[in-house]
Amino acid sequence: MTGYTVHTGSTEAFSEGFDRIFGAGGGTGAKPAAAKEAAQKKADQKKAAQKTPAVKGAQKKTKAAKKTKAAKKTKTAKK
Repeated sequence: MTGYTVHTGSTEAFSEGFDRIFGAGGGTGAKPAAAKEAAQKKADQKKAAQKTPAVKGAQKKTKAAKKTKAAKKTKTAKK
């Protein structure tokens, strides 16, 4: 490729987006109160979902399947 490379700098929209994402001046990185509340609510919902009987039954089945799979591997390895 030939020709000049022109560096014009960033646009105003790019600078605003960069500041929105990374913060202007390297702030403390603290979340706004609304974001903290939303994160806490999501964590609470996750905990509640883990306590349901259906999830517990599925976890037991998965653990049992892993044990049988591991037992099969050790039997085939011994042969």
